[in-house]
Amino acid sequence: DHCSHRAFLEQLSAEQQRYYLDWFRTIPLWLDLGGVRVVHACWHEPAMKVLEQELGSNMFSSDEQFAAASTKGHPLYDAVETLIKGPELSLADHGQLPYLDKDGHEREQARLRWWSTGSTLNELAEMTSTFTTPDGTPYPELPALSVANDDHVYRGDVPVVYGHYWRTGTPVHGLDWTDRTACVDFSAVKGGALTAYRWSGESTVRVENYVQTSSGEI
Repeated sequence: DHCSHRAFLEQLSAEQQRYYLDWFRTIPLWLDLGGVRVVHACWHEPAMKVLEQELGSNMFSSDEQFAAASTKGHPLYDAVETLIKGPELSLADHGQLPYLDKDGHEREQARLRWWSTGSTLNELAEMTSTFTTPDGTPYPELPALSVANDDHVYRGDVPVVYGHYWRTGTPVHGLDWTDRTACVDFSAVKGGALTAYRWSGESTVRVENYVQTSSGEI
């Protein structure tokens, strides 16, 4: 998102930019705490292996690594994209139109619901009712076409807590949480609820362990 990045650079002095770049180095790209796992967008072990090979750990340690992770075609780029943005699937490859996202950007890739046990395009593509076709008409319902590549589907036994997907309202089973996955991004910065999952050692996600607070109460 070049616009957001430009705004970030314009709002901070060179000294402040340096401070936050150094701070980013202290943040792990994922956490495996034994009984629970935490990641920004998608738990994907092949991508994690690439990062461990390239970085030597689950964190960045140099500006050169940041630059490599921002360079399309570099192994770090695809691995980081998967963990912090989530996997995508091609609509064009399945004979579908591109769409305009919430910011008006035309896209041919849809986010893939890596937590889903579905096997068809309409089950796995993350599309919302606000998306339109490039000519502005509501985007049609996707067909139940078979999706052969299930490389990103999570099959682990350990619960994963993740964010990024801009949910609204209260957690819905199958969409926001499953027995092994729990999304905690409920659009707090845009008026949604600040949401957390209170893990107490359980091996399967329990909806009663979600905690939500209205953003107006913060």
